[in-house]
Amino acid sequence: MTQSLSVGAIHHIRMTVTDVERSREFYTSVLGFQVAAQMPESIDDPLSAGLAKALMGGVVLQNGPVLFGLRAAGEDHIASADRFDEHRVGLDH
Repeated sequence: MTQSLSVGAIHHIRMTVTDVERSREFYTSVLGFQVAAQMPESIDDPLSAGLAKALMGGVVLQNGPVLFGLRAAGEDHIASADRFDEHRVGLDH
């Protein structure tokens, strides 16, 4: 007998994208996400520096309880490859 796996609601998703601002505009204007966290203008204090490190140049959006992170792909990770690479464009986690 096979048992099914019971999972809860999605908490967060992060995508690696080629253009953070273009993706942000799509998710906020078309899908109704709100900005939950974005890159600080200055990273002179430890809190801002920690946020900048976590965001990796991107933004966190929110729609209801779901957090949706967008971060920029590095130039050398835009091309597709056959193996997983968290820096490549696509689903990160």
